[in-house]
Amino acid sequence: MRKSNLLFGNMAVTLQLSPFFVFVFLGFLTIGITSAALPLQIGHELGYGSFIVGITVLLQSCTTLLTRAFAGRLSDSRGGKYAVIYGMCFFIAAGMNYIIALYVSEPLFSLLFFSLGRMCAGFGESALITGSLAWSIDVVGSAHVGLAMVWVGIAMFAALALGAPIGLMFFNENGFFSLAIIAIIAPLIALVIAFKILQTPFSPGRRLPFTAVLQMIWKQGFGLMMASIGYGAMTAFTSLFFKSMNWDGAGYSLSSFAGAYIVARIFFGHLPDQIGGKGPAIIFSICECVGLIIFALAPNPSVAMAGAFLVGAGFSMVFPSLGALAILHVPPASRGAALGAYVAFLDIGIGIAGPLLGEITSLFGYSIAYITAACAALIVLLAVQL
Repeated sequence: MRKSNLLFGNMAVTLQLSPFFVFVFLGFLTIGITSAALPLQIGHELGYGSFIVGITVLLQSCTTLLTRAFAGRLSDSRGGKYAVIYGMCFFIAAGMNYIIALYVSEPLFSLLFFSLGRMCAGFGESALITGSLAWSIDVVGSAHVGLAMVWVGIAMFAALALGAPIGLMFFNENGFFSLAIIAIIAPLIALVIAFKILQTPFSPGRRLPFTAVLQMIWKQGFGLMMASIGYGAMTAFTSLFFKSMNWDGAGYSLSSFAGAYIVARIFFGHLPDQIGGKGPAIIFSICECVGLIIFALAPNPSVAMAGAFLVGAGFSMVFPSLGALAILHVPPASRGAALGAYVAFLDIGIGIAGPLLGEITSLFGYSIAYITAACAALIVLLAVQL
């Protein structure tokens, strides 16, 4: 057995995963740099209201969810590398649609091309993540499923976290055109890197229908969906919660959450592979639950920041822990479909968190909304035991 270390697990495996980290980061940078600037472009520059802005932004998430199954079948039938290349091409198409939108004089047609760009980005996200997970697991082997999920997740989260402020900076200085150019160049570089890596052989065996795969992994997927409600609560309502309490420093709590997400994966990302996914899933779902309760009942911003840190650390490790369990139930020939279905539960959880917790907030206040998210995190324990 290869020796592991605390920070990176198996160093040789981590090095094998480094190209995947790079092209996932570059692909998701396309999403990150436009996430905060696109609503400003559509709302302020084109003059549309918040409802149209919201629908346009939502198109990407809806497209991602609806194409998870296709991305899984693509990974299984053609290989993870093909799915990644497919995804990068759609990211590039998204950037091109943004450029066309900027040069169309009619606001309605401009909105149409921005919407097409969002849909292309959604398809790109689905194919990139599903393909990267399937391809990276094929490269490092099923014994390192957890570590593959850890580094792909870090790349995605880092790109989204860094992309938003960078995108706003470029948008304020040079307008949306500069973001559209970056949105083309970044996935183009990633495409070159992906082409340079040799494809792994296809896994032998009959490929199962997506519905059959879904039946095999739904328990772990349901647990992930419940855990992701806490993520949705932190990202959607933290600023509003701080404002309702007349506190400053909401950004610090969000930074604490994001920092803990990455730190936990670096220090504990090897655990699902070494001791199995069940133990870490239990420990870190409890960590997320406790963090949400602390955040909800915090008497001051410093305590809230500590709670946010625990939420970030807990949610960070629930994903690879449950993912490692899910993959155990599925034959290698249908691994791509399983990964696509599993990640779809994350999309659903984040999607329902906003309206569900928003309604609870309007009726009972922010603290009850966070406690509701904490109860959802505890349901992960049930999903692990089923």
